[in-house]
Amino acid sequence: MRAKVQTLDGSASVDLDVDAKSTVAGLKEACRGKWLFPAMLQKLAVGGTVLQDSDVLESLCAAGEPDLVVTFSLSLSVLEDVDDYLRYEAHQALDQATSQLENAFAECAERAVQAVIGCLLDAEAGNRRLAMRILGDVAPPGDTRVVDLACAALDDEEPQVVCAAMEVLAKRAPPSDPAVTDALIACMVSSPLKHGEDVTFAAVRTLGSLARKGDRKSIDALCAGMKDPNSYMRMLVLDIVSVVAEPGDKVAVAAVQACLKDFQGNIRLKALETFAKLSVEADENAVAALIECTRDVNAKLRCRAIIALGKLLAPGANESAISAVCAAVADEEEDVRCVALEVLPEVAAPGDEQALEAVRLRLEPEEDPDADVLEAARDALTAITAQAPFSLLPGS
Repeated sequence: MRAKVQTLDGSASVDLDVDAKSTVAGLKEACRGKWLFPAMLQKLAVGGTVLQDSDVLESLCAAGEPDLVVTFSLSLSVLEDVDDYLRYEAHQALDQATSQLENAFAECAERAVQAVIGCLLDAEAGNRRLAMRILGDVAPPGDTRVVDLACAALDDEEPQVVCAAMEVLAKRAPPSDPAVTDALIACMVSSPLKHGEDVTFAAVRTLGSLARKGDRKSIDALCAGMKDPNSYMRMLVLDIVSVVAEPGDKVAVAAVQACLKDFQGNIRLKALETFAKLSVEADENAVAALIECTRDVNAKLRCRAIIALGKLLAPGANESAISAVCAAVADEEEDVRCVALEVLPEVAAPGDEQALEAVRLRLEPEEDPDADVLEAARDALTAITAQAPFSLLPGS
């Protein structure tokens, strides 16, 4: 007898000559040669009724019908079975099937892909999630259906399916693809109310991983995330923007600068790190923002702001910056004083009177109580006076 085996939507089918006296178990083995998936991952049905391995094929034929029409689909729930051994066997079988796809005939590989695609419409969210992940593994490189289907799955009602789709996009989508970018941004915007923060975080990470440096649309969407009430989200976005945005990007710099006033110290620190990366040399707005940071309540942030000023400015280029670093030389925190003394020769011109006065106050009339500060002060004094023309030195 002949068995016509096809997917749920009929997009892929194959005719098999089988023994009418054989069982469904034997039919599954025959299907394995045509669809690649092992018997334990197959689900065969006739007229909506799922077949048992022990069913005899001739008993399944409708009266007067010489052929048996069988619907082929995948049973993916076994991949997460509570039985450890069964679950292990299922994964081993799937890995074997996936490894065979590379050398399989094109028709066979296409049937396997169609079988997985059919599972994306499964009523069980867990099966849709597994199908999406498997599709990313079994579809050939360059198969545009994978990206299209993953983008479509971003509208799924179940967060687990959406997250699986983003995993596939991260692996298979081309960088800064406009359609993918739009789909991810839409998901990022809707997910707080529709899916929850897990999906929102995944959308931000995926968008960041796919965005080319300077991608305007992605940067604008990410910058909006810096206003998120979740501090972990703000931290994540700052980290991503520091990589995706180009130095001098006005939108990114402005958004990051706003985070310099965040109520959480760790966010301000990350914002300062990102701000320093994106600021361009001698930018007056950036310098002013960094000067303000030298007065922050967080000592570590004051240190990093001072260091950033040293990298952003040429010696003697900005009097306000010199004054800010000189003020930091007298900071109540020893670490801040040390950093300020180390940076001072980088921002002050040789022989700068204000800088020399600030340094000498650490040495006389009473020495600074911290040995490291004293050493830094002596080094700063040497550096500021070493290259100064004699006429610029005080008292000359």
